Amino acid sequence: MTQTVTQRLSTPSPAPGSTTARIADYVADFRLAAQPANVVRFGKHVLLDTLGCAIAGAVTPSGRAAIALARTSAPPEARTAAGGRVAVQRAALANVICANALDFESVGPEGHMGAVAVPVALAVAEWQDCAGDALLAATIAGLEVGGRIGAAFRRPSSVAAGGMPLVRGTPHAIFAATIPAAKLLGLDRDAIRNAVGIAAYSAHLPTLRQAMTLLDPPMTKYDHVGGMAQSGVDAARLAQLGFTGDVAAFEGEVGMWRFSGALDCDWSMLAAFGGDWLIAPTFFKPFPCILYENNVLRAARQIVEEHGVRPEQIEAIVLHPDRLADSQQGDGSGSSMAQWRSLRHNVAHAICGTRPFSAWQNGDPPSPQIRRLIERMSFEPYVPAAGEAPATYWEGYSPASVTIRTIDATYEARITHLKLLTEEELIAKFVANVAPVLGDATAGAMVQMVLEIENLPRAALLLEKLG
Repeated sequence: MTQTVTQRLSTPSPAPGSTTARIADYVADFRLAAQPANVVRFGKHVLLDTLGCAIAGAVTPSGRAAIALARTSAPPEARTAAGGRVAVQRAALANVICANALDFESVGPEGHMGAVAVPVALAVAEWQDCAGDALLAATIAGLEVGGRIGAAFRRPSSVAAGGMPLVRGTPHAIFAATIPAAKLLGLDRDAIRNAVGIAAYSAHLPTLRQAMTLLDPPMTKYDHVGGMAQSGVDAARLAQLGFTGDVAAFEGEVGMWRFSGALDCDWSMLAAFGGDWLIAPTFFKPFPCILYENNVLRAARQIVEEHGVRPEQIEAIVLHPDRLADSQQGDGSGSSMAQWRSLRHNVAHAICGTRPFSAWQNGDPPSPQIRRLIERMSFEPYVPAAGEAPATYWEGYSPASVTIRTIDATYEARITHLKLLTEEELIAKFVANVAPVLGDATAGAMVQMVLEIENLPRAALLLEKLG
């Protein structure tokens, strides 16, 4: 007996198989030289930022565990973020975990696509001995496909739920892995369609809401994106060997939008890949924490810098975030993951300017100065300013205000939209992440290689800097 589907799509589904056909055409025809200059530069920025976050993340507890697992594999095909060559799938798994370890990598287009696309593209490009332009092309294609599918599923769900729906996750991240692998392996159109169909059935369950209820979350975080990276590479390799997937996985009332937990699907987002590129809603973080916490930290840091406030002068701090879960209100006691989840812990490090960034989430007990600030923080609801016009999260609307009281005065700062980092700021962030591990000279050399990546005869030359 066929079960009746009560929740129906708001717009009619396109013909079965049309989405994978469109993706296959886009990926097979993608040429870096044909892309707009701003898109190419954007791809370099995502590559630079993600690689820096992976190198910094490799020294975290979760990064070290992932590297240790990868080093048990053979044959030596691709490098980990901590150096040394391992099997390509294990390199993808480990380096995605490292890139996401500090939650410092970019968010967008729609979710943590860069943390998946970049490590997979780097691993497969080294394994296949591809040139730098092929690496960059595969990265951009993966960002576009993964991001566009995610936007088609998640944005209408947020509208329908009036906020974050009960079921939320990043199953579309698997396509940010599958597409770079398929592109660098040179799959034809039919194989790409099958790879996408295999990936659709290999995506992980949307676990974000469960993980976000925990004061001390697991190292898988909101979604096990490292596992999906490995599965994405497998999907491309299986398709290359003739394994078939569901090429009509997306369309219909029970397509992937539904079994990924979405409430609806915006089919217009899947009508043309490479259209508006979804670049605008991609945000690079100034601090290693959840994206919507960044404005809380920015407001606190703004007060400290503008008024010359020293940590020891602070008597009380009131945080007014627009979004706040119970699990964010802990003091960071426990593991490195509890430190990541604690907004108070992160604000304290931002005020103190703790470096290196990896020290924010190393699992060590906090210093007396950090502990003192944590104990002086409290939370109050965010109150919009007069005339403040709310916007969507993909437009960067993430309001927060902070009040800091010192022995002499009280200061307030309010920020409504996420900061768009400049290239100079991204370079400085990369150096801050990489120099403590590899030194200033190597960090600077890697910056130049990434910004000129299309001229690199072998992508592996960049990775050889890792050892």
